[in-house]
Amino acid sequence: MEVPEMNDYLKNSMVFMVVNYGR
Repeated sequence: MEVPEMNDYLKNSMVFMVVNYGR
């Protein structure tokens, strides 16, 4: 089961979380 949309969403969420935490 491959869901590029979900993968992109998860990746974006992870990056946003890391950036927020890094701030």
